[in-house]
Amino acid sequence: MQQKESHYMAIGRVYATALYDSAQRAGQMADVTADIESIGALLAAAPRLDSFLKAATVNTAEKLKLLEQAITGSVNALTLSVLHAMARRDRLDMLREFTAAFDVVQRDRNNRLSIEIVSAQALPDDEKRRIAEAAGRSLGRQIDLTASVDASLLGGVQLKIGDMFIDGSVKRRLRAMKSQLHSGMLAGLNQARAAQA
Repeated sequence: MQQKESHYMAIGRVYATALYDSAQRAGQMADVTADIESIGALLAAAPRLDSFLKAATVNTAEKLKLLEQAITGSVNALTLSVLHAMARRDRLDMLREFTAAFDVVQRDRNNRLSIEIVSAQALPDDEKRRIAEAAGRSLGRQIDLTASVDASLLGGVQLKIGDMFIDGSVKRRLRAMKSQLHSGMLAGLNQARAAQA
């Protein structure tokens, strides 16, 4: 499933990059960005629409018709053009990945990087600021940091930097120790059995 999602995101990025570049040239970035944000919000608010767009049993014309009905208000011609291009290639099932990819492309082009940090306890604001500043200096980018809490981590942090995931949680370390102990015990038992045979 992870491989399929990566493939979808890569294809979504192709469409997102084309739309971003077209909007930039046409001076319509604000309108196009608003369109993409609206579509992303619509998919988040209406999971049945997302499921409908992903359904293999529904033909592309029906998907496009419903999508056009669901997009309220005026949509920029450039945005509509890309949606039609996706429909022609039967890729409306990748709409969620396309909207996510547009955000990534926009951040890349503006030299921004999104970092998500999950910790066992809430981080103080000054610590979040220090993390963002240190990451910005190290990576040479402007950092958009979001922080959340997951008490099940027990300690340490999990980081998502762009597409990279780093798990430095106590929970992960305990799982690794348990696995090592289990492997060591099995190896010891196997040696003992071999010695008795």
